[in-house]
Amino acid sequence: MERLLHPTPQEEVLILFAKACRQGDLELADHLLRILEALACRPHGEQLLERAYRLLA
Repeated sequence: MERLLHPTPQEEVLILFAKACRQGDLELADHLLRILEALACRPHGEQLLERAYRLLA
């Protein structure tokens, strides 16, 4: 439950990415996806990037 109340900065980027996609702000979504790609080398970063790619499918 703690994790849902206090997402990591990386999780917040994913949340914003999903919101930008839903709202059709593709320019913002592209920038946020690039951030997630840069964070992929960090712990759990690959998992977040995979989740972002699944949102695009």
